[in-house]
Amino acid sequence: MNKWGKKSLIVLFVGMIVLQLYVPVSMIFSLETIVKKGGAYKLLMTPIDPNDPFRGKYLILNFNPSAFALDKELFDYDELAYVQFVENAAGFHEAALISKEIPQNTSQYLEVKVQYQNGDTVFFNYPFDRFYVEEFKAKNAENYYFESLADTSMNCYASVAIYNGKAVVKDVYINETPLLKLIQP
Repeated sequence: MNKWGKKSLIVLFVGMIVLQLYVPVSMIFSLETIVKKGGAYKLLMTPIDPNDPFRGKYLILNFNPSAFALDKELFDYDELAYVQFVENAAGFHEAALISKEIPQNTSQYLEVKVQYQNGDTVFFNYPFDRFYVEEFKAKNAENYYFESLADTSMNCYASVAIYNGKAVVKDVYINETPLLKLIQP
């Protein structure tokens, strides 16, 4: 191999290393941007069957409500929509506005996929449904989480950062206390 061939291989190798580092770093940076710049939202959760041995060590989050009544717009299955939230009297956030267009006056909106529309009610899926837990804490966290969801006197909610249509689940709370703090010995 001549000296230009060796230099080309070295340049390609270094380029490959830089690209492999760039991808995870950019993913982490984009999630951190959402957490730092995004608004904090408290979304109430409802119970869901936790038995799925193939999904790994995380809690399944099910939010209520995931439906929205509207006047005039029609949505199709799997269509992208944009939801804005308002805080209710209890301090939790509820969907207040759903639109086919990206809101121009704010960065505090969430991009969702429409499940279906029944008359004037639109049902949609949140783009997040998991809260990851360390493996050795997962079983205790899951048990406490589902017992709390079944107890109607307790408020179970997720703290979510929302920014420019994207979201990150920051923590899961049971009556204002982080779940992972409740299960510590």
